[in-house]
Amino acid sequence: MRAALLLAVLAVVAAASALNLVLGVIWLAALAAIFLARRRLRHAAGLVLVLAVAAGAGLARLGWLEPPPRASYAADESAWLRERLGLGAAAGPAITAGTVLRARLLARRAEELRLTVDDLDRRAAAAIRTSRQLGPARSQAPAEVAALEAAVGRLALTLTAPEFRDLDGRRRRLREWFAELEARLAAARDETEVEAVARALEPAAMAPVSFRALREDLARADRAMTAVVRALAGGGVAVAATARLAYDESRRELRAEDRYVVTADPPLRITRVDVGALRHAAAGRGGTGRGGTHVLGYAAGEDALRELAGGAEIALDPGATQVAVLDRRIGPAAPLPVRAALRPIAFRRIALNARPGGPGELLVTVTLGEGGGPEPVLALDVPAPRLEAIALPRHALHYASLPGRLAPAPEGDLWVPREPVPLRGAGVVELVPPTPLLRNPLFARLGPYLYAPNPAATLGLTALAALAGVLVRRPRAPVPPVPP
Repeated sequence: MRAALLLAVLAVVAAASALNLVLGVIWLAALAAIFLARRRLRHAAGLVLVLAVAAGAGLARLGWLEPPPRASYAADESAWLRERLGLGAAAGPAITAGTVLRARLLARRAEELRLTVDDLDRRAAAAIRTSRQLGPARSQAPAEVAALEAAVGRLALTLTAPEFRDLDGRRRRLREWFAELEARLAAARDETEVEAVARALEPAAMAPVSFRALREDLARADRAMTAVVRALAGGGVAVAATARLAYDESRRELRAEDRYVVTADPPLRITRVDVGALRHAAAGRGGTGRGGTHVLGYAAGEDALRELAGGAEIALDPGATQVAVLDRRIGPAAPLPVRAALRPIAFRRIALNARPGGPGELLVTVTLGEGGGPEPVLALDVPAPRLEAIALPRHALHYASLPGRLAPAPEGDLWVPREPVPLRGAGVVELVPPTPLLRNPLFARLGPYLYAPNPAATLGLTALAALAGVLVRRPRAPVPPVPP
């Protein structure tokens, strides 16, 4: 019995040490101290065990043994130790002018290439067509209609300018421009070369290839169109975007469902929704990867969901005040191994499908009333979907880079953020390996104590070392022979 209990203690310590070598060092140090004390105090191990249990009970009543906040499995504990010992924290990566400029270049590239040539053509054609239909409404909103006509006239002049007649060629030259700047920045060896790349990103330098003038004219026409609709109908159209993710571990797939809800204020009614930007956004991300699928669906009001098999336009007859567009993607997930110097077992990290921004604009056609008349086309800037939840296997989550909580679900666990957050930046989740030893209710409760130095883990390991000392019999002194 004593041997079996000792083996169980050693197994627990070995498992904890495999997850974090710091725990093994604490146990060995406590065990060495106890055996050194046994030379002077016969019941040292039992005394330490009683004191550890008493201290644990007292600290638990004071609330000092709460689990530490979860941190990434890749966190460097040696840096934490150096900081506590007053040796200074490890220096992080230096932020140089080249690093800042690279981030600026990527942001500028995303801004310039966000709208495709098809997007630009559709939006410009819709603005020009709608402005021609609003002539009879001039008496109801003269200032707004005049502002729209002026904005559309300026847009038409920009489109007929020689530099914007070949939009495909201009976009190709813009891509080459950014590729050249990225190569120059990667090869830069001094501040002079970095400053030259920074000057090349200025609006004046990018004027021969930039779409900025056309984007500004489109935005001006969109604002004027919104003002006309609000003046004629007393309301407008808004769009909200949410997202849900699910990780299928058996198939190694990440399933994403983005939901875009377009709502019109009465008496406006939505008759058409152009979702070409969603298709282009999926193509710009390279689809969903090898073997992935991308499906668009929609539901008007309380109707059932329908799949949008082909094309990029949803036609609604007789119209609706609310339309939900669902963008579903299933693609292979490639979890990356995560480990630190003092943590031998590799965990897994999954990126949360981060995006630099929304998918673009949805073109929404509305009617101003039941009696027909003009049908303005509004370009709605769709924000990045806000994450609502992530479905994960049971007891799999170790760490999430966003604050939230874990809730049980019928087929696993559901991680819900503290508040819906846009899917942008470096959002990740880290999962424990799929083994029964680590994925069980006990480990899910004790796991947080095993990765960060804390009083509870130190007391527990000290108690285990004392228990091992109690179980190991102290050799008895030899009995002197009885003289004859």
